[in-house]
Amino acid sequence: MIVIEHSIEINSTAEKVYACLLDIFGSSENYHSWHPDHRDIRWIRGKPFENGSIGYAEQYLHGELHRGKFICTNVVPNSYIEYRPVFPASIFIPKLQFIFEMKDNDACIFTARNYLRAGPLFAKLAKQQIADTKRHISEEGENLKAMVEGQK
Repeated sequence: MIVIEHSIEINSTAEKVYACLLDIFGSSENYHSWHPDHRDIRWIRGKPFENGSIGYAEQYLHGELHRGKFICTNVVPNSYIEYRPVFPASIFIPKLQFIFEMKDNDACIFTARNYLRAGPLFAKLAKQQIADTKRHISEEGENLKAMVEGQK
């Protein structure tokens, strides 16, 4: 299993970071403002980040447009979001997570994790795609920080 992870300290509460993420995933315009490679977000069933909700997203990653549905599998408001792509992508990407942890009264550690069901050979062959994914989730973290802290 390969885990691609990025954490960032945001000078705000977990509740405000979570609310900002809900807003981002609430419309394509907000989703695109989070990262310029994001194209579209829609909710097919339910609302953003409710257990069992199904969404559809489009984004560019390593130069290719990726389109797909995902299902929210475990959501604890203000603390944790877990979702996964629907089949067949779920074979290779079993889950993705957003974690919100309070550092103290004034800061939240936001962590994004992508899990890839692959071994060392894949890691070697897909080195650039993995690096691009790391860069992408790092940029998302920086942009989320700027949005929450009012800099964007």
